[in-house]
Formats: sequence, C-alpha cells, structure tokens
Amino acid sequence: MPMDGNRASSTCKIAIVFSWACIATALLAGCGESTLQASVDNFVLRMRAPQHPDVGTALLQFAPKLPEIGKLRIPLQPANVEALDFLALKGCALKTTLGKYNSSLGRFASDSQRLLLDLEYLRLAPRCVDYKASEGETELAAILEQSRKLKQAQLPSLIFNATLANREFHQFWGNTAAMLTDTEQHPVSLESIQAVNQLAQRWLSGDYRADNLELEIHLSEIAKGIGNATGGHHHKLFLTVVQLERQLHSVLPTEYQHWQGFRDNYLARLAQATKLH
Repeated sequence: MPMDGNRASSTCKIAIVFSWACIATALLAGCGESTLQASVDNFVLRMRAPQHPDVGTALLQFAPKLPEIGKLRIPLQPANVEALDFLALKGCALKTTLGKYNSSLGRFASDSQRLLLDLEYLRLAPRCVDYKASEGETELAAILEQSRKLKQAQLPSLIFNATLANREFHQFWGNTAAMLTDTEQHPVSLESIQAVNQLAQRWLSGDYRADNLELEIHLSEIAKGIGNATGGHHHKLFLTVVQLERQLHSVLPTEYQHWQGFRDNYLARLAQATKLH
C-alpha cells in the first residue's frame, strides 16, 4: 500500500535521525574507520531524498576532531643559553634576544612567539659565536654554538607546535557549517596557509628571517577558515595544509598521524557523498 506524502516524510525523517545516531555512536565509541564509513554511507543514502539537499553541510558536523593541543605539542629540551646572564653577551646583538628569553613574556610565550624567538636566535647566533671565540671566550662560544645546533634540530618541531598543533589550526578544522557561507574568507585563509607554508620552507632551508606581526596575522586568518569541507577553495586549502604536513613529516606525532588518516578518509567520503547527491 503506497504511503501518503506526510507519512513518507515522517519515515524519511526517522531514518535520517537513526543514521545520525549511528554516526554519533560510532564516534563516541571510538570505533574504527570502517565502522564510521559504513555509518556515513548509510546516512548518505537516507539523505539523498530531494527534500534533503544539504547532505554535505550535515555530514560536516561529524568531521573527526583534531586531538587536543596538549596531546599534540612536541616537548622540547631547553637550551643551555637561556640560563646565561645576558650581560655575558656584551658586544652581540644576541644579547637582546637572550633578554627576551629571560623576560616574563619569553617564559610564558605562545608556541608561535617561541618559534619566532628561536628563529631570531638562529639568525643572530653565528656572528656572536665567532665574536666571542675571537675574544678568547671559547667556553661561552661553545655554549652558544651548542644551543644553536639544538634549536636548529628542533626547528621542525617548533614549526609544528606553532602551526599544525596550535589553536588556530584547531579552529580551522573545527569550524562549523556556518562558515561555509563566508565565501569572502575562503581565499584569505588560503593565501595565509600558502604564506605559512612558504615561510616554513624558507626557515627549514636555513633562511631564518621572520616578521612577528606577519606570522600572527596569517595564523589568525587561518583560524577563520574551514578545513573539513570539499570543493573549490576548500580543496586548495586542504592541499596546501598537506604540503605543510609533508615538510614536517619527520616530526608529526603518532596522534596527529592517526587523526590525519581519519581526516583524509572522511574528506574523501564527504566529497563522494556530495558528488553523488
């Protein structure tokens, strides 16, 4: 016996609610990707009715969440130079940098400010090392050089902590479907991620110049974007983030890599769902 329009609509709504519940249960239970994928596929089937054209927006709310900052941040060994009396660096521009480390602002610096401070050290240290060595202060020169090597080795981790693991990227991956309507922000966020990607490439190649305000502005614009979406600028955003991840691949924590695989699978399913719909 055929159903009337109201009854069919109610049945469809019940099926949709059930599918949403399946997805939510899979996420809360910490199930594997295959379980969530089956739930998403079922949800897509239910949502393909003409009266539900917003499947992509609806699925966005089930995007895998980036692990908390505390679980992603890479712990870093402090450099010996930070315990020095900054007066010991008389005659070096690095003296001002050491003063920043020892200030309250330096001790409680954000990850992005810490990165910028260490980049300043890397840029100024070689000249100071040479100067102190020429003055016969070989022990101090050795400490400065040891710290320079340590900070250079830590640079990929510093960049990761300041970007992919930081609050701005958490906001980027966690923004709601409402952000999909802010079309003017999409190209701005894309330009900022591209800029950060280029900065990271430059720093990792040994060019440590940095503009403090520039980096903070780029990060703030990234935070306004949205990563868990497909098509157009969203796809370009994703590809640019992937480029940054590849540059920092050697230091990506296990938790990030697990989320990364989950995210890529989710976005692939989302792209397929919105295309089929």
